[in-house]
Amino acid sequence: MNLFRIGLSALFALVVSTCAMAQVVNPGGATNITQAAGTNLIGTAGTIPASADPCSYNKKSSASINVASATTTAVVAISGSTTVYVCGFDFTIAGSATTATTAQLEYGTGTACVSTQTALTGTYGSGDAAVSTTPTYVSRGDGQATVLAGIASNGICIVTAGTTVKVAGSLTYVQQ
Repeated sequence: MNLFRIGLSALFALVVSTCAMAQVVNPGGATNITQAAGTNLIGTAGTIPASADPCSYNKKSSASINVASATTTAVVAISGSTTVYVCGFDFTIAGSATTATTAQLEYGTGTACVSTQTALTGTYGSGDAAVSTTPTYVSRGDGQATVLAGIASNGICIVTAGTTVKVAGSLTYVQQ
């Protein structure tokens, strides 16, 4: 039996085992939560519910982003009928005094998302070559929750634009 304190006034007892009936007891007198035999608090037969965020409990993979031309580049390749869940990403778009350099994440089918392209983000970067040669740093997510997701049988790509392109970083994901 494990004892847990939630807040300052509630002490809960949790028995982790297989049993005919599980009960969460609040010693303060509030209503108890009773669960039927054969179920548990995280799903039937100890499974994680289908609604759980894949980035919160699965082993993550990472992919590097290293693009030096205006193109569409595969970051996470298609793998059968799986879906890619992006748990976080960060990259730097090098500044240029002569051309605007931008980057955008998308999903699509085929090598380097050549078909059915759908934008997952807006366009990052200065968008204006006259602004500055200062790099643009883009970061989203901490790896613990899904921030972007493709659809089944699609990969994740980065679309870059500009004459002097240099985009580098990484993307953390779960593919299932």
